[in-house]
Amino acid sequence: MRASASVMECIDRMRKEGRIVEYGSPAPTPVPLVDSISQKDFQEAVIREAERRNWLVFHPYSSRRSKEGYPDLTLARGNRVLCIELKTETGELSADQRSWLEVLSGVGGNVEYHCFRPSDWQTIVRLLE
Repeated sequence: MRASASVMECIDRMRKEGRIVEYGSPAPTPVPLVDSISQKDFQEAVIREAERRNWLVFHPYSSRRSKEGYPDLTLARGNRVLCIELKTETGELSADQRSWLEVLSGVGGNVEYHCFRPSDWQTIVRLLE
């Protein structure tokens, strides 16, 4: 039986939104509630999604003794390293965080820097695939 054009359009739209994962991959962690999620809960959702997709995740238990401004998460898988800063919808980068952004963005190669907000959830899911 052939699917109608409207069904195929719906499937394509859902695939682009990250709501359909092909090839037997597990479904992504549900999208965080953008307006009400704390940075801590957002971070936990990103960590869960990354670990579910077999990324190694580093986040210091306590950053009090670390260099200020370093990204919240460092993820590694295969030959890629992701440095990720997480912000609430209204949060802003500090001067130290902007310095790290400039340095890490300039490294190139397999090192990537990203700053995400909860509204970027679908982008995060695609990046971690």
